[in-house]
Amino acid sequence: MSIRRREMKGWLYIFPALGLYLLLFVYSILFNIDKSFHRWNGFGEPQFIGFENYRYILTNDIFQSAFFHNLAFTVFGVTIMLVLSIGLAIMFNAGVKGSSFFRALMFLPVVIPMIVISLIWSRIYSPTGLLNLLLKSIGLGVLARDWLGEIQTALPAVIVVWIWRHIGYGVLLIYAGVIDIPKEIEEAAVVDGASRRRIAWSITIPLLKPIIKTVAMLYIIWSFKVFTLIYATTGGGPYYATEVINTYMYRLAFEYGKLGRASTMATLVLLLMLTLGLIRKLVTSTKE
Repeated sequence: MSIRRREMKGWLYIFPALGLYLLLFVYSILFNIDKSFHRWNGFGEPQFIGFENYRYILTNDIFQSAFFHNLAFTVFGVTIMLVLSIGLAIMFNAGVKGSSFFRALMFLPVVIPMIVISLIWSRIYSPTGLLNLLLKSIGLGVLARDWLGEIQTALPAVIVVWIWRHIGYGVLLIYAGVIDIPKEIEEAAVVDGASRRRIAWSITIPLLKPIIKTVAMLYIIWSFKVFTLIYATTGGGPYYATEVINTYMYRLAFEYGKLGRASTMATLVLLLMLTLGLIRKLVTSTKE
């Protein structure tokens, strides 16, 4: 068989998957970008309005609040998860008693559907829920409150749930990187008199940088994909205190019938993700 015929045969094998990818992914993106320049309610003929949707979204107070709430997930949630993931992975590698059980326990929330987790934590956070009962039982009843119903506590409360749900994934990936580090390196450091803290800070973490960057990027992407947790626990309330980009996008599209403006939000998020990916690639290639 000639090289050309072999190549043609290979293209025939991948054509069904490639065609499906182009239809469901590339076409959807192009369709969404096109509709972001139109006024459209999902029915009838779209009306071209240029950049009017972009002007409206970028100057909209609710969108700005939603964007900053997503940033809160990114800045606080991702930072806390990275620090805990690295610390727990190193601790588990140190041979802590029961580490296998705790690793499995931490990964359990990752495989539980988000809607189930949202409903469980809604009950925990309710005025008569487990958290308030626990606080009252230890004499801290003054701290009891409607955690998801008050502006001051609603966003931190859902960020805690989001961290609890996703941290097991990062711990697993980083732990896999830790155990892959040759033992000879750590043993040589011990012989030189290095403490466990020094070994972790000067050897383990630097060697884990590629994995840490990957985990960080995953966490950042997930922080801008938050939807089910917010929609099922607070619905974006109270008074938009937990509104994020995806819940506001959903509201614009399916409650207000503003599909053009919702497409604009989706396009802006796409541009943001592409920018973050480009920045990460530039930083990585520069250091290399």
